[in-house]
Amino acid sequence: NGLYWLGLIILLPMVIMFKDGMLTKNEFSEIMLILIPSITVGLLAEKQRRYVKQLKETYLSALKALAEATDARDSYTQGHSERVAKYAVSIAKELSLSEYEINSLEQAALLHDIGKIAIPDKILHKTGPLDESDWSIMKRHPEHGQRILSKLGFLSKTLPLVLYHHIRFDKEGYPANEKNIKIPLSARILTVADAFDAMTSDRSYRPRLSVKQALEELEKCSGTQFDPKAVKALIKATPEKRYAKA
Repeated sequence: NGLYWLGLIILLPMVIMFKDGMLTKNEFSEIMLILIPSITVGLLAEKQRRYVKQLKETYLSALKALAEATDARDSYTQGHSERVAKYAVSIAKELSLSEYEINSLEQAALLHDIGKIAIPDKILHKTGPLDESDWSIMKRHPEHGQRILSKLGFLSKTLPLVLYHHIRFDKEGYPANEKNIKIPLSARILTVADAFDAMTSDRSYRPRLSVKQALEELEKCSGTQFDPKAVKALIKATPEKRYAKA
């Protein structure tokens, strides 16, 4: 609409000047040859921008639906992936990551646990702590997630983040064969966001921690389990009112 009215504002004086003899027929024609295509291109560009925006919104909604389907397998993880995405984006903004990096991180956060689709229900729904055998199976979910998402070329940027979201800052964690690889900052952010939501959510084997307790735990493990920069960014991004004990 803005381009439409701008075109009219420019066009009207041109018509008046032509009628008053201030512009020759050739000059008027030349202006029209420049002005009309410019307005047309502008209108088409605006239409395409709206289409791309709508496409992105639809795409993100589809990812959220997939994340919800993954979380729904366990009543204790309902909404987990969306909350992790929210925390991860907040950390990324505090660290001034680019819009492209933030978008990729949000996608990875929504899908980081998709590999749990391959984990048996008897392990996901276990009411007590997992034993060694259970853990050996559960620790495969990042690899399962990478394998599942590798079939979708447009999600290629999320693969390292999904695979590495349980690798600690000191390179411990799992998958164990990834210790010598450089872990992207976005993956380290995802690790912090994932741990924070896990600690502040009820689980079958323990009650949730308060926000204050969870942040203190993150600080205590900063530099070993968690990236110090990501922890500091989360603390900075966490409103003071949420520090109250839940």
